[in-house]
Amino acid sequence: MRNLIMQQRVKEGVAIDLRHCDRNADGDYRIPAAWFQPDADYCDTRAETWIWSIGKNIETGEILGAVGDRFMAAPGWECVWLR
Repeated sequence: MRNLIMQQRVKEGVAIDLRHCDRNADGDYRIPAAWFQPDADYCDTRAETWIWSIGKNIETGEILGAVGDRFMAAPGWECVWLR
């Protein structure tokens, strides 16, 4: 891994690695509710990318993470985390 800051944050437990999460057709990460921690940071160490927004579906409660800010104001979604 080239991103040493990401590697260190995951090792320290302050960042959650979503590389093992399923992804939907849009490429968003399906985050298990038990994994969501509002004070943590989120990344994918395989792709070496940071998650920029996390949304919770208002109807289903599904939690998704995106590499962009798409959950900041998405209809039907509550933005529960923003980088």
